[in-house]
Amino acid sequence: MKTSGCAGIFPPRPPFPPILAKAIIARWKEACARCGTRLPLLEIGAGSGALAVKIMDQLGFWNRLNTDYVIVETSPRLREFQHLLLGSQAKIYSGMEKALKHCGGKAFIFSNELVDA
Repeated sequence: MKTSGCAGIFPPRPPFPPILAKAIIARWKEACARCGTRLPLLEIGAGSGALAVKIMDQLGFWNRLNTDYVIVETSPRLREFQHLLLGSQAKIYSGMEKALKHCGGKAFIFSNELVDA
């Protein structure tokens, strides 16, 4: 299926591969071990929330229960969509200051959609 864009026809975006989520989790676990504490996962510019869903899936039940997943998203529309998609699994903030305050000033910070845009 193809969708129309302003400048032509574009194929739909492929689904997120689990390898990216696995790589982020591996780096997060290393960072937690170095810090001696379980760091919150803080995603900047989560876009559709697809990566957050993959990470949550890959974390597994117990890690998901014991880990804060925090998103910084400036777009009100995307924040609303992320909230609908993730529910209470993630805390979503419009700015970095409030997100870091929620995390106690320390977090494993990463981004995919932000640099992709």
